[in-house]
Amino acid sequence: SSVASPEADWARYLRIVDQVRYYGLPLPYPPLPGWETGSSAGDPLDEWRHGLENDKPRRAIGLYVHIPFCPSRCRFCFLQVKAAPDASAVMGLLDCLEAETRLMAPLFEGRRLSHAYIGGGTPTLLDAKSLRRLLGMIREHFCLEDGAQISIEANPDTLDQAKLGVLAQAGVNWLILGVQ
Repeated sequence: SSVASPEADWARYLRIVDQVRYYGLPLPYPPLPGWETGSSAGDPLDEWRHGLENDKPRRAIGLYVHIPFCPSRCRFCFLQVKAAPDASAVMGLLDCLEAETRLMAPLFEGRRLSHAYIGGGTPTLLDAKSLRRLLGMIREHFCLEDGAQISIEANPDTLDQAKLGVLAQAGVNWLILGVQ
């Protein structure tokens, strides 16, 4: 069996994102059809890289990581979330996020993130070990500015001393508490 290249992984990712429509959720920006140039489609990876390289003011850039898990499904919520995930669903998500961060990180070489936002769902539904892994992969694959804002959404019912310790150790400096 052959091993897929990062370019093949990226092309597969773009095909999936272009076909999936999460109504009420943000889509890639700029929209994938906008990545076509002239009469033939350009390489989206090259176009995105070109856009980052030519960002003259070197605007602040950030990272958003969506954790689609919640303790239960709230009636008012329109987001793609899975209530009460099992351990295999969490591990599957983290495996996919790790693959995606490895794929995306080269696009940001030489750039520093001014902020990282981990939202959801309820990211603090993850256990302490999973939170450590998630925050570690962000720090491993992306450079953060000194004093970068690192935010995470939380529900007080999903926090404990171990998780708060992991968040503090990872440099989380903005805890967003949602009380439903």
